[in-house]
Amino acid sequence: MSKLIRLRSWDQGSSPTELNSQLEPLPIIQREIGGFPWAHIALGLALAACLVGLFVAVLPTTLQSLTRLGGCITSESRLPPMMDGYWAIPLGLIWYGWPAQAHTHWIVPILGTRAFGVKVIMSFMSANTYMGDSNLIHAASVSVASTAVRSWSALFYLSQNHR
Repeated sequence: MSKLIRLRSWDQGSSPTELNSQLEPLPIIQREIGGFPWAHIALGLALAACLVGLFVAVLPTTLQSLTRLGGCITSESRLPPMMDGYWAIPLGLIWYGWPAQAHTHWIVPILGTRAFGVKVIMSFMSANTYMGDSNLIHAASVSVASTAVRSWSALFYLSQNHR
């Protein structure tokens, strides 16, 4: 297995863990810090913000790739959107963490999850399709290896708790 595939597998494994570790404390932040009494609704709003991040990430990059390549997308054309998604990690962490600490309005941390939606879609989906397209003969093995790494990364998510 190539080094790029291993690196993409580890990154793809960390994306859902990062998203879940951001969504898990959101009702706690909304109830205890933000003063939002219906904390279970806040989780639905955060998922809606991630959905907005999905559309912000997918539509422009797909249309740009289609027009630039004349309608034919190669496996290497999936790498630039994957790398462009990494600017959203620090933006999402700053936008999510500091307003929660500063006791701002309850919607501000939810809007920070939108940046994580951009990162997860731009890196996770691009990595998934790149690994399948670049290794057509061993596509099933690459998918299984990526899924195994993603399953192992869930252990980091399971170690979180609120006391």
